[in-house]
Amino acid sequence: MAQTPEEMEFKLRLGEAEQAETDNYATTAPVGEFSAPALNSLTNAVNALQPLFGDAESGFFVEDYPVFDVDQTSLPGEFMRLLSAVKQAVDDAVEDDVLDPELQFSLDALQSDSDLAQLSGRFTMLAKDKGFKRWMKEAPAPTEEQEEDTLDEDQSLGFGDAPSEDDIMRMFSDRS
Repeated sequence: MAQTPEEMEFKLRLGEAEQAETDNYATTAPVGEFSAPALNSLTNAVNALQPLFGDAESGFFVEDYPVFDVDQTSLPGEFMRLLSAVKQAVDDAVEDDVLDPELQFSLDALQSDSDLAQLSGRFTMLAKDKGFKRWMKEAPAPTEEQEEDTLDEDQSLGFGDAPSEDDIMRMFSDRS
C-alpha cells in the first residue's frame, strides 16, 4: 500500500518524537554497577508484565525487551521508558487502593544488582497479582485534570493539524 506524503511526514515526526522521548529517559537513567545477569532478571520480570500494558495494536510493549549481553553503568533509554510505565501504573494502582504502597518504587534509587533484584521481585509479584491484572485490563479513563495536563497531539508532534484516530491506528498497523 503506497503512503501519501502526509502519512510519510506523520511517520517521520512520530519517529522523531519517540526518539526524543527515549533520549530524555536515557538522560534521567540512574547510574550504578549493573551486571548483565541482574539486568536480565529484571528484563524477564518486565517482559512478564508486557501483556498487561498492551499489544501490537496499542503500540506499547510490542515485543519483549532483549537480553543484556554486557554489564551496564546506566540503564538504556528504552528500558527506562518501560520501567517508568510500570512505575506509573503501580503508583496509580496504589492511589486507587488496588495495590499495597509497599510495592511502590523509585527508579532513582537503582544503583546496584541488589536494587535490580528487589525490583525484579516486585515486578514478579505484580505479574501474579490478580487485582492488579484486573485493574490494568479495565484501563481507567483519564480524569479531567489528567486530560488538561496532556498536550494536544498537534503540539506533541510539532505540526499543524492533529492526525485523526483512524490515521494513528493506520500508522501503528503499518509498523513492522
